[in-house]
Amino acid sequence: MTVAAIVAVAAGWLFYFRKRAACARDAACKMPAPAKSTFVLLCVATVFVAISACWGFIEAPLMRALGGA
Repeated sequence: MTVAAIVAVAAGWLFYFRKRAACARDAACKMPAPAKSTFVLLCVATVFVAISACWGFIEAPLMRALGGA
């Protein structure tokens, strides 16, 4: 599932930058440039996927720091 999330977020970034570059090159771009919210949501998704990918390394120290098992 994590691999699918990585692929999906990477595809999202690819489409974001392709659309942004296409509109920057062509002044008469018929498609609007990506919204600021698209960038913010891609950043949030990237952080969540990165945490998910590293969770095996993060969980034990985090539980010790929080006083858990």
